[in-house]
Amino acid sequence: MKVLAPKTKSKTFTAAEVRRAIAKAIEEVSRADKPLLRESDSPRIQKRKDGRFEVKKPGAKRASAVTDTQTEAIARAKEIEPNKAPIAKRVRKGPGVKRGTWRKT
Repeated sequence: MKVLAPKTKSKTFTAAEVRRAIAKAIEEVSRADKPLLRESDSPRIQKRKDGRFEVKKPGAKRASAVTDTQTEAIARAKEIEPNKAPIAKRVRKGPGVKRGTWRKT
């Protein structure tokens, strides 16, 4: 983090300038604590045409893992990215949910 001094000719700062510099530094630090990656960067689990499930990051060409069941795919996604909740495509229709919608696991 870099705090820039206000552009003045003298080397002394007013109380207001110091407060503004401190507030700006605190704001930068609080923004740094937030995760840099969006939720959409979480691994996704989707069913393949052959009936197996694949773990894939959004935008990737190849799957990170291919498993026989969705439960195994969710476990594998948690191994690959332990700090992110994998997103799975709903296989069965639930109450009030459209078929094929994404859900967090």
